[in-house]
Amino acid sequence: MIATDARAWNEHFPHLARLRTPEWHAAVRNAPVVEIPPRTVVMRPGDACHHVLMVWQGSIRVYLSGENGREVVLYRVHPGEVCVLTVASLLRGMHYPAEAVTEAEVRGLSIPAAGFMRAFSEDPEFRRFVVETLAQRLFETMLCVQELAFMRLDVRLPWFLCKRFQELGTDVMEITHQQLAHELGTTREMVSRLLKELERQNHIRLHRGRIELVNPDRLRGMIAR
Repeated sequence: MIATDARAWNEHFPHLARLRTPEWHAAVRNAPVVEIPPRTVVMRPGDACHHVLMVWQGSIRVYLSGENGREVVLYRVHPGEVCVLTVASLLRGMHYPAEAVTEAEVRGLSIPAAGFMRAFSEDPEFRRFVVETLAQRLFETMLCVQELAFMRLDVRLPWFLCKRFQELGTDVMEITHQQLAHELGTTREMVSRLLKELERQNHIRLHRGRIELVNPDRLRGMIAR
């Protein structure tokens, strides 16, 4: 596996690519490389976690849904990352608590849970990687809670747009007003009104199902006010 996908492995998980311990190699020896199409539900609330996906390509959106249809995005899994809720569920012996859906085609290594847990228990270097990953995601989750609790929507929206444009590395983002409302945990009407104001100020340009970034500096300036 490591030889076959050495380039992707070294690029996205350089620390793990250098591990030479038998526990780690046993975990990945027979782990399959998987390819998952966009908009595929990977995990649902209550699912058992049988594998841990080490992502090399694409992204996975992890979120919670309320009975009223509102959603809260917890985080995204990007190349070089693992889903920390999967890891936490395995460590606690519990089922998956959220929903995870691919946004772009995902490619990565699917490590069986038993091998992952054996490497975690017996390999100090791998255990360090997992703990550091959990700690980093906890910090990011605290920032997310701070955003939801204390940041006004007219600031959260440009903040989110700046972050997503940077993550995507493009000036055009394919997203609907309803999807954006789910991202921010608010209503489509509120999002549409604020987007039109941003367009009026020439920060962005709205298209059907797409948002174009026009003036990134002025958009970032709205966050700093």
